[in-house]
Amino acid sequence: MIKYIIDYLIRASLTNSDLYTIRDKETNHNHRALLVYSAISTFFFSFTCIAAFATRLPAMLEKAPIYAGFAMFSIVSLAIAFAVGKKNHTVVGILCHIFYPMLLCFGLFSSLVISCDEPSTSLLAMYVVSPLLFVMRPIHIVIITIIADFIFLYYCGSVKPAEIVGTEIVNCIVYSGIGMIVGIFNVRDKCQRMLFENRVSQFSTKDQLTHNLRSISDIYVSMHQINLDSDTFFSIRTNNFIDSSVDSFNENFSRQITLAMTATTAPEYLDRILDFVNTKTLPDRLRGKRTITQEFMGKNFGWCRARFIAIGPVNTEVKPNQVIYAVENISEQKKIETTLIAKAETDAMTGLLNRQAGIDKIKTAINENRIGMLALFDVDKFKHINDNYGHQMGDEVIIAVANAMKETFREEDILLRLGGDEYIFFVSGVSNEEQGIQIISRFFESISRITFEKVNNLNISVSLGATFLNGEEGIDFEEYYRRIDNCTYRSKKIEGKAFTFWRDE
Repeated sequence: MIKYIIDYLIRASLTNSDLYTIRDKETNHNHRALLVYSAISTFFFSFTCIAAFATRLPAMLEKAPIYAGFAMFSIVSLAIAFAVGKKNHTVVGILCHIFYPMLLCFGLFSSLVISCDEPSTSLLAMYVVSPLLFVMRPIHIVIITIIADFIFLYYCGSVKPAEIVGTEIVNCIVYSGIGMIVGIFNVRDKCQRMLFENRVSQFSTKDQLTHNLRSISDIYVSMHQINLDSDTFFSIRTNNFIDSSVDSFNENFSRQITLAMTATTAPEYLDRILDFVNTKTLPDRLRGKRTITQEFMGKNFGWCRARFIAIGPVNTEVKPNQVIYAVENISEQKKIETTLIAKAETDAMTGLLNRQAGIDKIKTAINENRIGMLALFDVDKFKHINDNYGHQMGDEVIIAVANAMKETFREEDILLRLGGDEYIFFVSGVSNEEQGIQIISRFFESISRITFEKVNNLNISVSLGATFLNGEEGIDFEEYYRRIDNCTYRSKKIEGKAFTFWRDE
C-alpha cells in the first residue's frame, strides 16, 4: 500500500517509460497553459499597478510595488515561454514549478496583507484552481500546497481577527486538501489520456490497434474504431446495454450509434448527444483536432463522457476518416465537482449560501421575473451578546438562527448569510403582505423556540425588513436591497421581534 502511494505521488502510477513517452504532450500542454495564464496575470497585475498610480489611493500605492513585482514575474514568464517554445522540456518545466507557487504566493499575500480582516477568498480559490493548471508530478503539488499551508497557519493567528481565525484555519485545511486531491487525480487523468492518445497515433493496422487498445480500454464503458468513409466499425470494448440495442456489430455505424445512444442516454441529454455522434458533421468538427468530447447522463452508468479521437496525423487541411469512439464513466469526477461547487457557495459556519452565491441566485430570480418575498434581518443586540457572553456564544446564536431559517423555509427558497449577524432570504411564490405575514410569523415562532444549554435566559429577537418581487421593470438587486435595508432600520426602533414591509411613499 505504501509503495503504491509513493509510486502514485512520484510518477502518477506510470512507468518511467510511459512518462518519457508523453513528455512532448506534457510540455505542449504546460507551454500553452503558461502562455495563457501568464498573459492573464500580466494584465491583471499591470492593471492593478496602473489603477494604484492613477487613483493615488494610499492603501493601493503602499502595495503597488508588490503588484509590480508579480507583474514583472508574469511578464518574464510570458517572454521566456514565448522565447523557448514548446520543445524545451526543462525550461517549460521549471517555469511551471515557479508559476504555480507564485499563484499561491499571491493568494497568501491577498489573504494576509491586502484583506487580512476578511475571509481568505483569494487563497482558497488559488488552492482549488492552481493544481488544475499544469501537468506536474503529484508530489510537487503536495509539497507546494503544504508549504503554503504552513505559511498561512503560522501567520493567520497574528493578522486575522480572532473571531474568524478558527474558520480560516478550517477553510485552509479543507480547501487545500480538496485542491491536492483533485489536482492529483487531474494529473493522473491527463497523463493517462496523453499516453492513450500517443499509443493510438503510433498504430497503423487494425490488428496492432486492437491488440494494444484492449489492454488500456478498461477505463472506458465502451470503445469502437470507426471508418467514416465506409461507415463500418469494430468493437474494442462493449457491454450488454449497447449490444442489446443495435442490429449490426460492424456495419452502418451512423445508425448503430443512434440506436445505442437513444437506448442508453437520459432523455434530457439525448438531443445534444445525438448531435455529437452525427457522423455527417463529425469530420468537419474533428478537423485539425485530436479529440472532441461531450458529457451526458446515461441511463445505466450515470455521468459519462463521450469522446471521438482522430487516428493518424492531425491536419487542418484533411478531414479524418479513421476515429476511435469511446465512452467513459465520470460519475466520481462529477461528485467531486459538485462537492467543490457546494463548498464554494456555502457559508462554512451556518451551511447557508454565502454572500456572493446567495446574491447571485437572487439576481437570477430578479432577471427571470420570479414572484416572491425578499427579506433582510439581523439579530437584535448581537454586540451585547458577544460582549457579555463571548464570541463563542455569538457563534452559537448565528448558527441557531440559521437553523431556524432551514426549519422554516423550503429547499427551493434562497437562504444566505450576508455576513456577521445579517441574513437574507427569498421565498418564491409569496406576492402580498397577507402571505408574507404568515411566513414571517412562522419564522419568528422558530426563533422563539431557540434555546441555549449554557445560557438559559437568552432570548433571541430579530428585526426584519421585507419587500415583494412582482416583476417590476427597471428594479435591480441594489434597489431591492435599499428597500429592505430601510425597512430593517425601521424595525430596529421597535422592541422585540419586529418586521416592516416596504411600501411606496
